[in-house]
Amino acid sequence: MNAPVYEADSLRGILLTELTRSAGAFRTEAAFTAADATRLLETSRLPCKSGFQSIRAVLQDLTEGGFLSPVSDVSFRLTEAGIAEGTRCTEASTRRRQGIRFQPGTQQGTVLLVLYRDCRNSGEALHESDLAERCWRLLPRKFGMRGKETLYPSDNIVRTLLLKFPAGYVHRVAPLRYRLDPFGVREGRLLLEHHEQKRREEKVHGEACGKEAGNGLEEKSIGSAEAATAQAG
Repeated sequence: MNAPVYEADSLRGILLTELTRSAGAFRTEAAFTAADATRLLETSRLPCKSGFQSIRAVLQDLTEGGFLSPVSDVSFRLTEAGIAEGTRCTEASTRRRQGIRFQPGTQQGTVLLVLYRDCRNSGEALHESDLAERCWRLLPRKFGMRGKETLYPSDNIVRTLLLKFPAGYVHRVAPLRYRLDPFGVREGRLLLEHHEQKRREEKVHGEACGKEAGNGLEEKSIGSAEAATAQAG
C-alpha cells in the first residue's frame, strides 16, 4: 500500500484514521459535524498537537483535498479517497506503535503495568485516583507529591502521564476512568511478566542470602562450642 498523504500523527492523519476505523455510520449515509469529529478525537485520547480549536479548518482542508464531501454547511461524509487515506494512516500508525516499548521501572511503564495487572480479569476501568495510589505504592519516589513523595500519591503526575500515551494504549471510558487498549494490553502483559520474574529472582536471592547467613551463624556457634570445650579440657 502507498504511503499516506498526511503524517499518521498529524491532526489530519489522526482524524482520517479515527473516522475510518470508528463506527460504520461514518462510512455510510450518516454525516458528521465538526463537533462530532472533536468528540471522537477526545474520546480516543489522541495526541493532537494542533489542538481541537482548528478542527473546522482541518475539515475544510480535507474536503478540498477530496477526502471528505460536504453534506450541508456544517456536516461532512468520508469519500472513498478518505477511507483509503485513513486506512494508510492507520497502518503507518500501527507500524510506528509496534516499535514502542515502555521500559520497566519508568513512570509510563508502571502505569501500564498497574492497569493491566488490576483490570485484566474484571475488564473494568480504573479511576485516576486509584491508579495514582497503586503506582505510588510501587514507585513512591516517582509518583509521590513533591516534597512528600513517601507520604502521599500525586494524581497530577498520573494525569499528565496518561495524556502522553500514543493512541492505542490507554482509553478514557468515562471521566477520570481509564482502560487499556490493545497495544497497552500487550505492553502491560510484558511488563507484568518482567515484574513477576524480578520478584521471583529477588525472592530466590533473599532466600539464598538468608541461608548463607544461617550457615554463618551455625558455623560461629559450632566454633564457639569447640573453643569452650577446648578451654574446659
